[in-house]
Amino acid sequence: MARKVVFEIEDDLTPAQIQEALPALAEFKGPAREAIDTSPPIVLFRQEVAEPYTYEAVARGVRFYRGMASPSGRGLVVVLAGRHYRPMLSLSLFLQHLPARLFDVLMLFDESNSHYTDGVAGYADSLLSLTQRITADFGTHGYARIYHYGVSSGGLPALRMGLIAGSHRSIAIGGLFQWPINRLEAGEAVVAFDPICACNASRGRNLICVHSSMERDTKHARRVVKTIKARGVRLPDMNEHNILFPLFHAGQLRDFNQRLFGFVGGPGMPTRFVDQFGM
Repeated sequence: MARKVVFEIEDDLTPAQIQEALPALAEFKGPAREAIDTSPPIVLFRQEVAEPYTYEAVARGVRFYRGMASPSGRGLVVVLAGRHYRPMLSLSLFLQHLPARLFDVLMLFDESNSHYTDGVAGYADSLLSLTQRITADFGTHGYARIYHYGVSSGGLPALRMGLIAGSHRSIAIGGLFQWPINRLEAGEAVVAFDPICACNASRGRNLICVHSSMERDTKHARRVVKTIKARGVRLPDMNEHNILFPLFHAGQLRDFNQRLFGFVGGPGMPTRFVDQFGM
């Protein structure tokens, strides 16, 4: 029970809210204190200044985290979570590794586990309408940079959304193709056209697939690279599907994000975009 509550804290509170709650959390004893003291975000926020994102409710499967600068001077990161409703690590840890002075973050959750084919429940009913709704609701054309970023079953939908929206860069972390046999057996419609196609190969330079050395993940990434001429980045020392949490534990996640999103700086330091990506 204690660990479940801590999981909720890690995902439901912003970095700044967790840091503000540290004195109260220090009062807990027993199993609750053990769960608190072994929580990666809580341990981290005892050591460094929290990124000052503010949370704004949008819909059940849509969360918006606002940064500090005007839209014309910052980027919007549209994050498509996978089946575990996390971007491979807690939401607070993910936010902490993107500077609020440069980014707003829009977090999406696929409750139907349809690889976002059915959009987001209560917000948009298809991937196309989801892309259009985000453009309308968040004025994406006013941002300096737009990124679509997805993990696992949200990885390739992020590439598709990026192709439809014309994003600055689209990123799949451990992206996997959907296997729609269950939908076909149930008599449900299956989308026939995939934007990840040879017809879009001229735009593949804006797509990147980062993956571990797992055979399955490598196979799916190579298919994307071959089809649309996206850039593939294999992490040879990683042998598990979740690459982000090991990068965090190794102290490499911020550097990884700097190269992936094209920025320099971090908590308590000046931050700015750079013209060249490190990947």
